[in-house]
Amino acid sequence: MLNNVIQIFKSEAGARSMSNSHNHLNQLHLLVESHLDQVGFFCEEWTFQPHIKLTFRDWLKEAMVGVEEVVSENNSNMNKWQLLFGLLIFQQVRKQLIHLGFYSFRKQEVENLLLSFMQTFSSDTFKSIENDEELSSILKRSEQDFPLLKQRERLECTTTDQMTWLKQWLTRPHFSKYVQYYTALSVPNQQLQLKKEVINQLFPLQNHTPTRRTFFQIIDYHLDYDEGIRAWLYFPQDPLLFTREEQSLFKKICEHRVDLAVPLYMQWIERLIEKKSSAHYKKAHIYLKELQKMSERTNDQNRFEQYLAMIRKKYRKYSAFYEGLKQVEA
Repeated sequence: MLNNVIQIFKSEAGARSMSNSHNHLNQLHLLVESHLDQVGFFCEEWTFQPHIKLTFRDWLKEAMVGVEEVVSENNSNMNKWQLLFGLLIFQQVRKQLIHLGFYSFRKQEVENLLLSFMQTFSSDTFKSIENDEELSSILKRSEQDFPLLKQRERLECTTTDQMTWLKQWLTRPHFSKYVQYYTALSVPNQQLQLKKEVINQLFPLQNHTPTRRTFFQIIDYHLDYDEGIRAWLYFPQDPLLFTREEQSLFKKICEHRVDLAVPLYMQWIERLIEKKSSAHYKKAHIYLKELQKMSERTNDQNRFEQYLAMIRKKYRKYSAFYEGLKQVEA
């Protein structure tokens, strides 16, 4: 008898839960409809102004606050309804861009933006949706409309599994996979934590060329000049053997941070001269010429002349190198 009562109670509770879920979903649809004019505005702007997607992303975060107003405050699964709201909004974005005839031009941007949005929710949030037949249809529809979402589970961008992802990634560091994961993290603190941990893990592995290349790609991506210089100081490299990633970073340092570039030039010029080969002398002369032009651009010719005088004196017995100095001084 007691078991029957318990079963009846569970059935009634389940029915009430389904009824509440259905009501919340209806309210969610009404909330989405109230935002259609704003969605239409963003889509029209998106056709000729790609950067509007950043404004749209910020607007969506603000619009999600409305979900709390239409869904019961006592609902413990607020994230679930916010996720569903976002999915419904993106479905409308797709629909309106198709109507405007521009979806094929913005398809990848829309999918990447949606993927980034979805990665802000935990796997438990997705499970709570997948366990509800009516709600799961929205998720399935989104996966049909946006094929890129199939990568969601592979990316595993939740806070709790970030270290798991990093451990797996470190077995074979790859720049594009890092950027894909990094951009999918929408919380700045998570991105900062990932960047810091990746740099710390790769830094001592500079003697492995593929890892060094990946390290400098990441440094270049973040324009983290100080970390790049720190690597050059701790792991001295023959400038003739610099990877294209290192060359790319150094080029940007020369363009944006002359104060950092000048000491690097001076250090590398001497390192090249010490190698005592024609190829190294030639590169040293090139660096000296570049340093001279930089000093002229920054009105710091006196400093260059003092450095050049020191080089002439210090390496006066290096006849082959000394002969090439005439071209620099010409």
